Amino acid sequence: MTLRPYLAHDVEGWYSIQSDPQVLEYLGWPVRSRRQSAVHLRHRTRHTVLSFDGDFLALAVVHAGQLIGDVSLHLRGRGPEPEGAEIGWILGSEWTGRGFAAEAAAALLEVAFTELGVRWVIAAIHPQNERSIRLAQRLRFEAEPIHRGVLTMRLTAERWSQTGEAS
Repeated sequence: MTLRPYLAHDVEGWYSIQSDPQVLEYLGWPVRSRRQSAVHLRHRTRHTVLSFDGDFLALAVVHAGQLIGDVSLHLRGRGPEPEGAEIGWILGSEWTGRGFAAEAAAALLEVAFTELGVRWVIAAIHPQNERSIRLAQRLRFEAEPIHRGVLTMRLTAERWSQTGEAS
């Protein structure tokens, strides 16, 4: 598995992922046409740097040369220095259950905590998305109360440093 910035030739793979009913089931994303999906992908190709609060990084998850998913990190906090980040992961349904999401998320968590020095990372998950909840738990996130229909799971830098990468 490889993580890399999106490229223009990812358009068909991205459309396939965005058109997957199992992917859309727990996302707040609209159903997009091929053209809308291409515009959305073009937008994601510009998110390649994490320097300041509010910056967003979107990376393609690639296996055997094929786009199979997406992992992202959005810096959060007050002032110019981010306190934390929000992480997200998406895999095409045919690729779930093989450890790709865990590997991709763990790589971004390592960047967030060791290179960026954030104090916490959250994952906002639909409360019925059992697979994502289990993945977050495996990565040692802890659940917070459901708010506005979203389960927020939090991982602190201290908790991450106590046990290292995902087990």
